[in-house]
Amino acid sequence: MPHEERTGKRSLTYSEWHRVKSIRRFAPEVVAARLTMIDIDGVFVEAKHPYDRKPVALVETVETGKSLKPTDYYYKNVNILYQLGKAANVPVFLVLYKPDHATRNPAAPDHPDIAEFYIKEWWPNRSKKWKVCNPKQYANFLICLRQSHIEIKRNGPQLRLPFDDYSQELSDDDLERYWYASEFMKKEFAA
Repeated sequence: MPHEERTGKRSLTYSEWHRVKSIRRFAPEVVAARLTMIDIDGVFVEAKHPYDRKPVALVETVETGKSLKPTDYYYKNVNILYQLGKAANVPVFLVLYKPDHATRNPAAPDHPDIAEFYIKEWWPNRSKKWKVCNPKQYANFLICLRQSHIEIKRNGPQLRLPFDDYSQELSDDDLERYWYASEFMKKEFAA
């Protein structure tokens, strides 16, 4: 949890209440600062029955923003999700996404569409490389994640995901160069 609200795009009542500045009214500041929490970006669930929805996967999503280094992304949230996923025996993924500000999402015209997704499995098998997917491939990944969960329930713990359906596989350094080249090309051809 950051010490200050970052987005301001939601009801700020609880967001402001649980910060150190507020909690220190009730406890010493050193204690208030240790009441760490994270937001959970995605808990994919079975959609079979409205009252009996089992978790399928935990996902930490991060917009790539202007930073070009994947290692700049703070892994606190995904490491906590790792602990939750391990305890619940649910896969955990880190997903970076790159907005395409030139294109609008047809289903939500006020928002940009997404150009690419970068996926790393965090648990049960920690990926060394990023899988680069376009939006259609990522949607397929989510669909297959659900199908794989059904197979796991029937046949035991064997997660099968469509990782053969991605455009390329990149290490952290490769991804940094890839983003840098992409931003450079945009600037060069925009002029």
